[in-house]
Amino acid sequence: MLRMKMIPAVVMLALLAPAALAHTATEASDTGKVSGSGPAAATDSAAPMAGKDHKRTAKAAASKTLEAVVVTGQPVSFTNNELPPVLTKLSAPLTSVVDAVNLLPGVNVTPGGVFGSDDWSVGITMRGFTQNQLGFTVDGLPNGATSYGGGAKPNRFLDSENMRSVSVSQGTADISSPSNQALGGTINYESIDPSMNRAVAINYSTGSWQAQREFVRYDTGAVFNDNTYAYVSFSNTYNKRWIGSGSNGHTNRIHVDSKLISYLTDKLTMTARLSWDDAYENNYNSITLAQFKQDPNWDRLNWNWTGKPYVDQNFVQAWNTVRQNALVGVRFDYAPSDTSNIEFYPYFQYMKGSGGWLPPYQLFGVNGSG
Repeated sequence: MLRMKMIPAVVMLALLAPAALAHTATEASDTGKVSGSGPAAATDSAAPMAGKDHKRTAKAAASKTLEAVVVTGQPVSFTNNELPPVLTKLSAPLTSVVDAVNLLPGVNVTPGGVFGSDDWSVGITMRGFTQNQLGFTVDGLPNGATSYGGGAKPNRFLDSENMRSVSVSQGTADISSPSNQALGGTINYESIDPSMNRAVAINYSTGSWQAQREFVRYDTGAVFNDNTYAYVSFSNTYNKRWIGSGSNGHTNRIHVDSKLISYLTDKLTMTARLSWDDAYENNYNSITLAQFKQDPNWDRLNWNWTGKPYVDQNFVQAWNTVRQNALVGVRFDYAPSDTSNIEFYPYFQYMKGSGGWLPPYQLFGVNGSG
């Protein structure tokens, strides 16, 4: 009886043994502790082990937190266009800084000549807005009205050799724009900063119509405890009018630029700029397309004095612009902390000049005796 009772028990153990072994193998592979040898066992255990290590690494990385996130931004219109410094070098020395914006889309400059030396005939438009509807700034300073009668364009306050960049902001300016006529946009000119090394730059240019220009700039390098840098430049420009013949009028311009940057403390910086411009310009006359086709080398101004008032009203020597302009500004930038900045920028602008022309008549003083 005992033997027969043990037979069913042995049979049951034999039947349950494969299941028990399979269960044991499954538990061993889950824990990565499989005992035994052979390539198959090693391969089966490596993949689950690598996957679990990757999960542990990802979980550890995800558990790290940042102490602080600082985001610094500046509101800038998406319609801004900027002429980079590399393109400003393409401007000829005998041209005006006003003509530089001609390279930017949406802006059209129409000077009376290639030299841009006659303020009377220079026109600037931006998307249909004229120069009297645009705002102009030089180093962040407004240069006031730009009309011929009582205004000044940026070329009175900056030489082309000292121009670093020019940016155009199309559309109505925001309330912080330093201009009261920026209905159609703002054009801002930036001058170069003084060099950190002492240097001297000398340029001489010559061209047709007796055009010539001398320019010299001196950079001081680091002075006053090595925390101050400055430069001063001088230029003299002369050219005859390109249209007509005879005496035909001329332009002569003397210009001075100066800039200084001083790091007074770690938190306080002073930036000063000065410009002086003295110009005499004989003007170009406006003509129609039909007149230009009839004679493209004459703008209907005469270069000979005839003594006839009706004819001499167009005597070119009498059509002139005489201007003296100065712009001085001193900016203080104070940063009490990494997240705040205080700017104080007083400035002074000086303008003096006249525009000459002749009436179509002459006045003679007479008394009782004739």
